[in-house]
Amino acid sequence: MRVIPPLSQSLVELGSCPESYVFQIIQGNRQPDSLQSDRGTEIHHVMSEYVRHCVARKVPVDFDAFDKLSAAAGPEAGPILDNMRDTFVVKWQNVLATEVRLRLDSDLNPTLRELYWSGDPGQECFIDYPEDEMVGVSYSQQPAAHAGTLDVIEINDDATEAVIPDYKSHPRPFEPDTYQSKLYPFILMKHIPTVRKVTFRLVFVRYGGAVTREVAWTRDDMPALAIEIRRARERQLALEAAGEGPALPGSHCQYCPKITQPTLCSIAEFNPQINTPMDERLKFTIWADEQAKVSRTVMKDYVDASGKPVVTLDANGEPTEFGIQPTESKVYPLDRTSIQLLESHFAVSPKDSWETMKLRISSTTLKPKLKAKMRAGLAEAFDNSVVEMEVKPKFAIRKPDGSTDTGYSQDEDF
Repeated sequence: MRVIPPLSQSLVELGSCPESYVFQIIQGNRQPDSLQSDRGTEIHHVMSEYVRHCVARKVPVDFDAFDKLSAAAGPEAGPILDNMRDTFVVKWQNVLATEVRLRLDSDLNPTLRELYWSGDPGQECFIDYPEDEMVGVSYSQQPAAHAGTLDVIEINDDATEAVIPDYKSHPRPFEPDTYQSKLYPFILMKHIPTVRKVTFRLVFVRYGGAVTREVAWTRDDMPALAIEIRRARERQLALEAAGEGPALPGSHCQYCPKITQPTLCSIAEFNPQINTPMDERLKFTIWADEQAKVSRTVMKDYVDASGKPVVTLDANGEPTEFGIQPTESKVYPLDRTSIQLLESHFAVSPKDSWETMKLRISSTTLKPKLKAKMRAGLAEAFDNSVVEMEVKPKFAIRKPDGSTDTGYSQDEDF
């Protein structure tokens, strides 16, 4: 009898396509290692060893040690690690552990036990992992239903707040709204009862640690988190019991072994993730964007000349129109009144200040104002004192001449 594995982030992602989960987990056709998976393994190993080294030496950085650890990294991981070298700072005073696997049983209590099948029908065995034991934690003797490996655990001096940095090598930053972002804070609060707040922080290592996304949970959130965590396990158990499920397309298709043999996918003909070569999709995207630009220009000319909008009806007879659409948006002038209001607020609210509120003027708004010759000195003063550089990864089309286009219609700003 097959043992159902504890639910992890990777299994939740596989469950996004029930057919893929059955094919890989129940039938055992797992995706073989690739350069991409090796990349992630190498990055996590180097970062873990580096953090441990800095903790042992009680230093925030050690470039020589980082260079030695990353020297053997492969062609995928090496350049990414190079980006981390100069900007990654270890909060060694707060590091509790790295690469620690934590587990919860079906009652959401800590456990060190995982089941495995011995090979004999009807006989289940278990393994306990004492190396993962945390001091002062009461562990159940029940098998794990949920599990995750936390890259790093940082905790403050009185053990009331914690941070879980999680390294991601994805080129596109995304929000922490996954099962992992809920399970890891929950599982840590179950293991350390004094912790009242946990911040789960995604660190996108391609950008040297400059790009992060985070979410914070408190003990008040635990009942709601417990409901979501249990539901995720229930979906997994239901899929295991059924032994079959539909194919559902999505980004998870890129990690499915069926992508190398599209005929194995029951919806291959209709699955946009695999039914067209990527270079053909790029060609179509470039063509469609150019056509869209031409169409918008022509429609603008028509509206200017006729004074009428362009209207089309959908299948339900509902109109969609292209034309002049007056819209209102709030604008807060930067003048004496607004500055005085803020200063008055800061005086009665010590937690707020110019630094904590991080108020900014966009470069799009300010730059045109500083281009005048009479303001050259002011522009230089801004550049030398208060300007900040911000990393904003974007999808872009790189043209043969080396230029890039981030203004096409499908652009996504992270």
